[in-house]
Amino acid sequence: MTDFVKGKVSASLPDCSYIPGVRSTDLRNVLPAAVHSRLGEAFKAFGKKIRGTLRKTPY
Repeated sequence: MTDFVKGKVSASLPDCSYIPGVRSTDLRNVLPAAVHSRLGEAFKAFGKKIRGTLRKTPY
């Protein structure tokens, strides 16, 4: 979430059990602009209410 809010593509992701795996992508290329911007604002608001949600360190 931190990278999303900062407009960055994550350099690494945590391990997961999804067999094909996962990879980072720029969600601005996937989501409509209105959704992307509102989601970013929602993450910021959530981060203020639930401390530690927007982590400052990578995985």
